[in-house]
Amino acid sequence: MGNVRSVAAVVLHVKRTAGLTLDVAARAWEGFCGLIYTTNRHSPHALDALIVLPYVRAASTMEHSRIVNWAQSRNRDRGLPSDPEARNPARWLYLPGTVPGHPFETIELDGDLLDPSEVPPVPMMRRGQ
Repeated sequence: MGNVRSVAAVVLHVKRTAGLTLDVAARAWEGFCGLIYTTNRHSPHALDALIVLPYVRAASTMEHSRIVNWAQSRNRDRGLPSDPEARNPARWLYLPGTVPGHPFETIELDGDLLDPSEVPPVPMMRRGQ
C-alpha cells in the first residue's frame, strides 16, 4: 500500500458479471452505510459496479487488509465476484462521473457505518478466488 497511512472506506469492484443487478448487490450489503454505483463498463446485461462502504473511523492499512478479505469473502458468499486488484486503496481517489450514452445507476445504502474494530478476520483469498 506504499504511502497510504490510513483508509476511509473499503471499495469492492464487481466486474462485468452477466445476470447480476444493482438490486442484488444492494441486498448483499443491506444494513451497511454506503454507495453502490455502476461504472462506464456496465450494461443492462452485465453488472459492473463499485461498492463503497465508509468506515466509522480511519482504518490502519493492516485493518483495511483484514476488512478487504472479509468483504471479498462476503461478496463471494452472496454470488458477487470481487476483482482482487481492488485491494489497493490508492486506486480509489476520484469522483465518479457519467459517460454519455452509457447507463449509470446508483443506490444509497442507509445502514450503519462499517466499524474496523468489529470486522472478523477471515482466511486470505488467493488470486482467482
